[in-house]
Amino acid sequence: MITFESQHKDIWARTGKLRVGDKIAKTPLLLPVINPHIQLIPPEEMQQMGGLKP
Repeated sequence: MITFESQHKDIWARTGKLRVGDKIAKTPLLLPVINPHIQLIPPEEMQQMGGLKP
């Protein structure tokens, strides 16, 4: 179940609690947005960093 409880609201934005199942996140949240079609790190470089298994 997903719920949102508003904590404070003004003309610009609102803060609150986002509940998903038993997890709670306070908003606003800053999350990275990644486009899977644009590779910022090539697979070869990621493999050298230990991020990919050969």
